[in-house]
Order: sequence, then structure tokens, then C-alpha cells
Amino acid sequence: IAVLVLVIGFIIQSYISKGFIYSLAASDIDALVFLVQSYGNYGLFSYLLLVVLEVVIAPIPGLALYAAGGVLFGSFWGGLIAVGGNVVGAGICFKIAEKWGRKRFEANVEGKKLDLFNKYADKYGILAMFVLRINPFTSSDIFSYIAGFTRMKFWHFMLGTFLGLTPLVFIQSY
Repeated sequence: IAVLVLVIGFIIQSYISKGFIYSLAASDIDALVFLVQSYGNYGLFSYLLLVVLEVVIAPIPGLALYAAGGVLFGSFWGGLIAVGGNVVGAGICFKIAEKWGRKRFEANVEGKKLDLFNKYADKYGILAMFVLRINPFTSSDIFSYIAGFTRMKFWHFMLGTFLGLTPLVFIQSY
């Protein structure tokens, strides 16, 4: 609960002070470029961290951030860094949900439905993640948390996430 309160406080403070969250919400690419450049030699690391943060604080859209990465590092390297940050962030979301949400989820779903849900998550996990991630009209970050509630194999989740996000993130970086 304390972590959740801190995260919500950060989001509100960042939005009110026209910081990172505000710049993302407003799709202000110039402000995001300036923010990353303000870290000097640590710009690449700060950009990677911002992408991870954008994913963990779902459902903030990342389009402006990926475009800023393309401006800062070029479309290839910006896209590669953004994909890496997305995959790391998605893995963190999955593990958060797995550790703190799965038992509650399982307690609130009927046994037969839960078994069926987990069976499909295991059988179609990679494909489901790929389709959800490659679709440009969905905010796919929230699906990382939902996948963590299931019995989907972590590596299936990560592979589907990587394959689905890569084309879209590179296009947005370009």
C-alpha cells in the first residue's frame, strides 16, 4: 500500500509540476527530449528508466517517449532501447501481479473457470501477448498485469511481448 501511495503521489506531483507524466500525457516530444538531455552522460540510462516507468505506470501512452528516443538516439538505437525498456517493464508488471495479485484473482474466480482460463493462458499465451502487443489501438501495458494473474509461463509472456512490441515501437521511434 505504501508503494502504491508513493507511485500515485509521484504521478500527481509530476503532472502538476508539468514533469515527465505531464509531458507524456500531452505528447510533448520536445519536453521529453529536453528531460533526457538534461541528464547529460546518463541520458541513455535515464531514457531506459523512463520507458520502464512508463510501462509500470500503465496505461500511460508511450508514443511520445518512443518518438523522443528516435530523436535522441536515432530510430534504430532509440527503438532498441525502447523495446528493451518495454520488455523489462512488462516483466516487472507481470511479477508484481504474480506476487501480489494472483492469489486474490484465484480466490475470486470459480474453480472450473479458473482452470479453463489458465489452460488457455498456457496454450495461447505467446500468441495472445503478440496480438495484444502488436495492436496499435490498445494500451498494452495493462495486459502485463493481467497476464501475471494467470499461470502463463513467464518466458512465454516475455517472448510474446518482445515479438509483439518490436515492430510497433520501432515504427514509433522512426
